[in-house]
Amino acid sequence: MIIRPRIGVPNVRKGCVLIAILTIRIQKRPENMASSQLMTMKNFRPFIHEHDEKHYCPILRLSSDTEHKNCRGLSLISDIVHGVKKSSAFSEMSSTIENIQHNMDKILKDKETNLKTIHESKMKFQSEIKEIREKLVNLFDKLERKLQDELEAIEKKIIQQSEDFITEVTDGKNKVMKIQENIDAIKKHATDFQAFVGMNELKDDVENKKKYLQVLYGDTRLDRINIHCNVNEKIKLFLIDLQTFGDIQEERISTKGLFSVNNQDKNVTHEKSKTTESKIQKSRSEPAVKAKVKRTLIVPAGSNKNTITSCAIFPNGKFAFVDGTYNHRIVIMDSTGTSSGEILLSPLFAFDVACIDNKTIAITTGSSGQIAFANILSKKIKKSIGTTWQCDGITHADGKLIFSVYAKGIHVLHLDTGHISTIHKANITVDTYLTSFGDKIYHTNWKTNSVTCFDMDGNSLWTYEDEKVLQKPRGIAVDSQHNVYVASLGTESIVVISSNGKEGRQLLTKKDGIENVRAIYYDKVSNCLGIHENK
Repeated sequence: MIIRPRIGVPNVRKGCVLIAILTIRIQKRPENMASSQLMTMKNFRPFIHEHDEKHYCPILRLSSDTEHKNCRGLSLISDIVHGVKKSSAFSEMSSTIENIQHNMDKILKDKETNLKTIHESKMKFQSEIKEIREKLVNLFDKLERKLQDELEAIEKKIIQQSEDFITEVTDGKNKVMKIQENIDAIKKHATDFQAFVGMNELKDDVENKKKYLQVLYGDTRLDRINIHCNVNEKIKLFLIDLQTFGDIQEERISTKGLFSVNNQDKNVTHEKSKTTESKIQKSRSEPAVKAKVKRTLIVPAGSNKNTITSCAIFPNGKFAFVDGTYNHRIVIMDSTGTSSGEILLSPLFAFDVACIDNKTIAITTGSSGQIAFANILSKKIKKSIGTTWQCDGITHADGKLIFSVYAKGIHVLHLDTGHISTIHKANITVDTYLTSFGDKIYHTNWKTNSVTCFDMDGNSLWTYEDEKVLQKPRGIAVDSQHNVYVASLGTESIVVISSNGKEGRQLLTKKDGIENVRAIYYDKVSNCLGIHENK
């Protein structure tokens, strides 16, 4: 580092105070230059313009030598630089450079962490994309095998029935041909008397064969059989609606609060950093869910006011809507919005519904204390099971019905054995909803304005409560990422809660048309959230 001050002082008058103006130029010092060499006074070359022809006259004198005894207005440099390292200016400069270095270290560390997070996120999303693809392939393979097996089975059944029928008719035909041969023989070789006797013997056989043929005319086995393959409408819509596997979005989160440009108290800066970091963590844990209207279904009007309290989706894409408060019915609709009829339940009420397979639904009847099983093809209730007390929310998972019972808790009905067990004892209020996904159960409680997540043994994993966001929760659904959707009747909104239950926000509000919503469902195949408004 070389410091070369330059001073231009034209027309200096006698008696004036001379001020040295230093222009400092900093260069990189050679590697072999010791730091002690940097500040030697040999590197200072200030001069006064009027002295220049004779000699250099340092403005900041090193000593009061005789050569410059007549020079005035000069001060000893030792007097000026004394205590400079303890001065506030030097201290502030030192503090500033420390702060700059500290912030740069934090910037580098944060950027390294960010790059590591980006890589981890990429690996995670690649794994999720592959997993979803494999699930889709496995699902379609399974569905294809099932449909192919059904096709093979119906062909075998038709072939067997047709072959049996052909054998029967062929046998009858052979008998008729035998009669014909006898008649021909009589014509050629028999006398009239023999013909008369033979005719009487054959008469009964001919009459029997005539009756048999008449019976065949009315036999459905004569019908010509065609087979048709009706591809699930949901798959067709899936192929139409699906244009991308997904999208990749870049999210920017400001980190300015992590750094301090000015020299501030380190504790204050640290607290700001922690606050900003917590905000960053919070924004990362919030579910990144957006919503837009995909299509609208209109439930046909009943004889009384429609009040849809629940809805569910069948594996084949059909819907079941519970309109049980005033109309005592379950409305069945296909994925295009066409009604497939309704199941009348009167005098029973209905609160919630779960789809067991493409033909069977389970219906909770509220204060009637029953679970009714109905066939959507026959539109009839097949059987009912008593629950000893009012039952409300219900969901189907892996051959089990999970349902809530007023004042008792959460129960499980095993469909293969009919055995009912309690997995969570609690004084549950009425009109509560629940759903399940994987190994978790999600339950709403409008009285405590809360949503609770349980494992399959009934152990509470987390509870979400925030009355600014969620009030009087009703219907509940969960997506494949374990984000939880709740109909918040009190705030007239749809709330989405993160998979860990720590964060929640209003996804849709009254501004989006949300009004008096109780029933919601989530279709994991088409990635659609179904919402029914009672307007």
